Amino acid sequence: MNTKIKLTILSIIAAGLSIATTTTNMLLPAFAQSATSSNANHFGQGASQMGQSGTMGTHASQQTEPRAGIGNVGNVLCPNSSVKLKPGQTADVLTGGIENCPP
Repeated sequence: MNTKIKLTILSIIAAGLSIATTTTNMLLPAFAQSATSSNANHFGQGASQMGQSGTMGTHASQQTEPRAGIGNVGNVLCPNSSVKLKPGQTADVLTGGIENCPP
């Protein structure tokens, strides 16, 4: 294969990758927004069901080295919030920053 054909093929591949990257960058924010839950307790309900069935193991507070737990982490991150954060709200704070703390 001659050099000119190789360069043409590489140019086509580069253009395809550029289009794919641009499309992904344009669609990703819309996808992320559509995945946002309107019910901040969904994570907590799922974790609770898994915990009750025994598939998650023991609660963080019952381990040899107890941990605060996801809800308490949210309360530490948002000390001025007037409500105790639910696990889903903590996820919003962890992914979006303290500006997502409830008032």
